[in-house]
Amino acid sequence: MRKKKHIVLARNEKIAAKGLELDGKKMNFHQGKAFWVEDEGKVRALQQKYPRDIAVTLDQQYTWHANNERGNGTRMDNTHNYTFQGVDTSLFKVWVEVKGKPKRVTKAEALRKGYPIISDKKRYERRKGAEVDK
Repeated sequence: MRKKKHIVLARNEKIAAKGLELDGKKMNFHQGKAFWVEDEGKVRALQQKYPRDIAVTLDQQYTWHANNERGNGTRMDNTHNYTFQGVDTSLFKVWVEVKGKPKRVTKAEALRKGYPIISDKKRYERRKGAEVDK
């Protein structure tokens, strides 16, 4: 049988400070926020006794970890799937050669004006310096 754990949240400050009582046992909210219950019968009883004072939901993180301790993580159903778009490189700055000198402009401007893009500025400057020395 799969393990389940429900999280019980206080909806107001009064009930958070006072706590809950079920079958003569007091249940306090941890740091005034929440507590966890494993027994579904207790969960239903709490929901019937305090319908407006608490919110109860299944703790998916606990449930998944309790049931998949030896798993490889592929069964977790509450993870997010991210899809990334390509990066617009036209706004990046590149080095180009303008009238024999290196200049830094956006890639879009370099392509639009037909400037030759310099991949390595230092190598370009060494090469130009060597041509001048000859």
